[in-house]
Amino acid sequence: MELEERGQAERLFAFIRAIKSNKMRTNAMFTKKQLEELEHASGASIVIGQDSAVVLLPDSDLLRVYYYARDEQALQELAKLIPSTNLKVVCDIVAKEPQGLSLSEELSQYGFFCYAKFIRMTCKAIHRDPDINISDVEFARVTDAEEILELLHHEFDSVTAHFPSLAKVRKMIEDGEVVVIRRDGRIAGLTSFDSNNKKVACLGYVVVRGEYRKQHLGHKMWQYKIQNSPHNEQFYLWVNARCRGPIAYHERNGFIQDGAVDYIMLRSDNDGYDHEHITGDSA
Repeated sequence: MELEERGQAERLFAFIRAIKSNKMRTNAMFTKKQLEELEHASGASIVIGQDSAVVLLPDSDLLRVYYYARDEQALQELAKLIPSTNLKVVCDIVAKEPQGLSLSEELSQYGFFCYAKFIRMTCKAIHRDPDINISDVEFARVTDAEEILELLHHEFDSVTAHFPSLAKVRKMIEDGEVVVIRRDGRIAGLTSFDSNNKKVACLGYVVVRGEYRKQHLGHKMWQYKIQNSPHNEQFYLWVNARCRGPIAYHERNGFIQDGAVDYIMLRSDNDGYDHEHITGDSA
């Protein structure tokens, strides 16, 4: 898909201004600059209807949908704006509760179901463990990028993971945002961050290959990053609401739930998906 014509971002912002009120529904947080950049990005599409509009972003085997609707009733127009496709159609709703639940329940009336729910956890006082041995942890090398991306695709569900591109992985490595532990000539585990030049940093992926689990590799990588980034005093992360083990682990490390949620809504006509299925943790 490509944009129907140049200037759709400007038309979309004019549409948003026209429908903006306390009844407007949206899951999007784009700035005008971001939309203008998306307008010229290959594969991005903006479709404007009478009472609603969508920004469509192909992402691997997914089609991510960001919508603007005049009110709840206007959500029924989304089905006409989203094209027929073999891709899985996904709509993320990121908000504070109870607004997140309300928006997800509304969307479920118009062709979507809740595939997964993630909760955000924050920590304002990072615990540094000076006694832990982190001598086997190191920052990833650019030559690791393909192996890292392959490992992410192997371990995580594409619907919830928001996989980076190979170019993005390389940039993360160059910025010192990926740490790894190696065993037997390959990456045994990795942890990624989004922290450079940020007051509050995000803990991204934490991956340990199955045969190396229960060896505290995740904790080692976490501590390595913290000890090499003394300016980052606050972190946040997203974790699946049903993954009680990871939630308890992060709580022991000083994280608390801050009320923000991410409802991952999947279009109901995506065959092969149980409408009661909630997938695993991608954080």
